[in-house]
Amino acid sequence: MKRSAAALAACCGMALLLSVSFIDLGSPSSGAIYELPETDPLVAPPAGLTQFTPDQIHVTLGEASDDGGSVWVSWATGLETFVTNPQAPAYPSNSVYAPQTPDPSSVASIVEWSLTAGGPYTKTAKGYARSYIQTYLHDGNTYVSNLLHHVHVTGIPYGKTIYYKCGDPAKELSAEIPLTLPASLKPKTLTYPLRLGVVADVGQTINSSVTYQHLVANKPDNDRGGDGSAAVVTPPTNAVRYANTTKTLAQTYQPRWATMGRLLQNAGNGASLTYQFLPGNHEIERDEYLRPFQGYTNRYRHSYEASYSQDPLYYSNDVGPIHLIMLNAYDGYLPNNTLDVTINGVSQVLLGNSGGPAFPTGNYPQSTLGAVQLSWLLNDLKRVNRAVTPWVVVGWHQPPYNSYSVHYKEAECLRQTLEPFLYNYGVDVVMHGHIHAYERTFQTLNYVKDGCAPRWLTMGDGGNQEGLYRQFAAQAGTCTNAACANVSPSPAPQFCTTLQNGLYAPTNGAQPSYSAYREPSFGHGILTVLNSTVAQWQWYRNQDSLPVVSDSVYFVRNPACNNYSPGTPAEAPATPPATEKPNIIQDIIKAKQEINGQIAGAILG
Repeated sequence: MKRSAAALAACCGMALLLSVSFIDLGSPSSGAIYELPETDPLVAPPAGLTQFTPDQIHVTLGEASDDGGSVWVSWATGLETFVTNPQAPAYPSNSVYAPQTPDPSSVASIVEWSLTAGGPYTKTAKGYARSYIQTYLHDGNTYVSNLLHHVHVTGIPYGKTIYYKCGDPAKELSAEIPLTLPASLKPKTLTYPLRLGVVADVGQTINSSVTYQHLVANKPDNDRGGDGSAAVVTPPTNAVRYANTTKTLAQTYQPRWATMGRLLQNAGNGASLTYQFLPGNHEIERDEYLRPFQGYTNRYRHSYEASYSQDPLYYSNDVGPIHLIMLNAYDGYLPNNTLDVTINGVSQVLLGNSGGPAFPTGNYPQSTLGAVQLSWLLNDLKRVNRAVTPWVVVGWHQPPYNSYSVHYKEAECLRQTLEPFLYNYGVDVVMHGHIHAYERTFQTLNYVKDGCAPRWLTMGDGGNQEGLYRQFAAQAGTCTNAACANVSPSPAPQFCTTLQNGLYAPTNGAQPSYSAYREPSFGHGILTVLNSTVAQWQWYRNQDSLPVVSDSVYFVRNPACNNYSPGTPAEAPATPPATEKPNIIQDIIKAKQEINGQIAGAILG
């Protein structure tokens, strides 16, 4: 039996990187930063790779229990292939000419683990393998993935290091890999501090590797007390994909998923650190048969079922004292997925933006949450028990608050839909990517500072190929600088356009009153939860040494806020079926009343 020598980054002791990923692989654009070539050691196949070698190993945090923690260990084996110009373009209905996926039973999906380095590996978990087919528009090319393995490992003792190998014991196993779930993750213990690392829009450039390396090197501060195993939650956002050489659908070149997986394993220490992900717009990748998110959902596995979600694209998880909610902001316009309502006598789609399909031609749709996901979110927020998880953090890709010109107010409709609920249930922090720069707001509700509202963080500065966004939004017609004559907020959704002080955007790029700090630099953030009411947020730029903090602030929860009061979670109802539409209008009315009319009349007039 051959055992591969996987290239593992150094383990950071008792630290755990729980990656809150605001995944956006980025896209090609003129003047963009070049991606790492596929021959670069960080993304190239490991030496001696065979069809059975575990490759692209990464770990995602699973559900917590009193009996121990859980993770998903994922990896790839075998070869991915392209089928050019298949004879039957009408596949997959034609079984004769349809490309064949690899046999998942040909290689076992096993994780062996031990509490002792070097074994014996007396614990075993068995999982499954799957693959997928991505058909390209225009030219008939078809991509067939290799086998993608996922194993759910449960009963991991908190505060102890385990040593695991993954693969097929009869064919080939990985090298031994250390993994630690800090004691601070044990449910109901409220052990502090808990450190969450955050990045988004990482891509596959030299800047991406620096971001990962800084993030891994930014170990938890063991002097803060507790057991020294503070958790660092870091988001790995996948790779930048470029178009195929032929007229395939842009930004869906599937082999870049493999290079992203190796970058995560090698630079982000993805096999030893626990990550959590959410999808961005470049994960949509609709193929010829209108199937979106295939690369993302087949390669990244979370315990979404444990949070009563029916969809792997959104879920929640208790991470020590934090209840973490990860949303899919690109739910799409599908039957039973929107709500037709009448507002001020005009028939409109409440969850829509400016009309039309969510994925009309590519990877830049407006953001939207479907009715089923929104109903699940409301149920999930109602179940939060502040005595167990005093902090609530929500993430999705597009930021509602963004003072940069690119994507300005792109998520305005989504803001108007979600903000009342996030406020009403006392969400503390909301995190985003998409904008390739950094920005932090004050506690803000409807563009106005509010001491009981969430803080909004934009972290799309992980290193994406598109480069940094440097131009701030400017009111049309007021930009006097010739260099920004052609710059205007984009896109400008008509359905949910709002004005602040009579203006759609600040004049001459002025910093809005809700924006506390903004800077177009690559970097990562660390959220350190110190106790049930105080957390520290720090943002680190790539161009500085790690001890240099460019933005640092304390987040203090005000117990006097009505939306912060602890509660007892309700019984966990299952998410309603896709055909059932939740009573969203009544909830919006209730939310609007409970926050004393502070929500703008843009939702219901």
